Amino acid sequence: MKKTFLVIICSFGFLACSNKDRKEDLLLEIDRLKIENDSLMKLSRIEKTPTNYWFDSDFDGEAFLDQGIKDPVFLIESSLREQPELIPLKAVLGGTMHFGTIQLLSSEWLIASFDDGHIMGRAIYEYDLNKDKEVDFKLLHVLGPE
Repeated sequence: MKKTFLVIICSFGFLACSNKDRKEDLLLEIDRLKIENDSLMKLSRIEKTPTNYWFDSDFDGEAFLDQGIKDPVFLIESSLREQPELIPLKAVLGGTMHFGTIQLLSSEWLIASFDDGHIMGRAIYEYDLNKDKEVDFKLLHVLGPE
């Protein structure tokens, strides 16, 4: 009976020690997973940040900067958004055409998506800063339905 009791006590002692080791292992694994998760979250935020590899404000926007325009990208994009009549498609089913994503491609060209909630397309535009510090646009090519 004493041997059985001793075996039971030793077994519980062993389980308690192994449970303690297991608990420490699990806590370390949780910490590792938290760090990995944080890293992945940072990467996903970085990937969601729009990056324009085609347009550099300091180089491609030099003409704008020389005329005192501090944010050429904002000026070009907002100027295009204010001119929905430049969209080569007509809205359908009571929708209203508007520009979506606008990506500057160089100091001369941009590509813009547009839609009315029913139909969509993309187009390439040429742009230029005129003497009144306004941006003029010319439609070059439609990439969506015509």
